[in-house]
Amino acid sequence: MKIFLNSNLRAIWDFIRRHAVWILIAVVGFYIAYPNKQEIQTIAMLLRAEALALVLSGLALFAYTKIPFTKKFSYGDDDKLSSVEAHAFSRVIAAVFLGVHLLVAIYYLAVYITQFNAP
Repeated sequence: MKIFLNSNLRAIWDFIRRHAVWILIAVVGFYIAYPNKQEIQTIAMLLRAEALALVLSGLALFAYTKIPFTKKFSYGDDDKLSSVEAHAFSRVIAAVFLGVHLLVAIYYLAVYITQFNAP
């Protein structure tokens, strides 16, 4: 039990150390910039857009990797994943990730244009 507790505490400490740098930079940046209400709303909108894109990417990758025909498509006729096939599969996953992010960006741009540039 003591070893398990030690490994959990070590994992928590590693997580804190890993993320403390960028959290500290963000806090100092907010303190120096002293953003007003509109800037905070803009940052919140960007965070919502990124969260939406990550959720949609996760759903797309789940659907893409769990459907049986993609296994045959990825592994080929020999049912073994060679290094070339693994590279191609990773490129497809990267393209899905990029495509979802571009679609979310276009969606937010369209909403922005219709809301703030309407006659």
